[in-house]
Amino acid sequence: MDRIIDFNELKNRVNDKDIDKFEVYIYNLYYDMSAGKLNMADFTKKIMEYMEENNISQDKFLKMQTKLMERYGFDASSLEDQIKSLGLNNVIPGAENIEQIRKNISFQEKYKDRLKVSTINKYSIANDKNNLEIITDNENVILTSEVKIDLNDIELNEFLCSYKKVVEDKNLIITICENVKEYEY
Repeated sequence: MDRIIDFNELKNRVNDKDIDKFEVYIYNLYYDMSAGKLNMADFTKKIMEYMEENNISQDKFLKMQTKLMERYGFDASSLEDQIKSLGLNNVIPGAENIEQIRKNISFQEKYKDRLKVSTINKYSIANDKNNLEIITDNENVILTSEVKIDLNDIELNEFLCSYKKVVEDKNLIITICENVKEYEY
């Protein structure tokens, strides 16, 4: 009873049989593409169907791709360098290395039904009326402060007016979070 079984780890384990089957499937898809029977959109759709039919998670798929590349002498660590050189390590949260990317993909796979991945902006105001942080995500705006927020703040209203122009004058949905407390977990 001292060992806990992680079923996700078992489900995402990659063996040679998985890679062999995937390799044959990929070669068939490439052949169909070269023959003009498939375009890139169809290719992607077929890969997604393959993953669904074979109950392959994003995490396992990434591991399968990595193992397949290793078979042909491709070093995954050079991929990390390429990600950094292209600046993609700043686009993907936690993209410092392949393992971090794998963990992020696994997390997103696990919570995909209720998780919304988006790009946010943060802006801070610290003046005599307010000390707050503004988080923007499309037309959603969250105002957070450890104290009561003064909505008559000129700097705050200038920021909101400017941001409204960014979202093409759509109505902003503003959520106010006052008396916010933080703690480390």
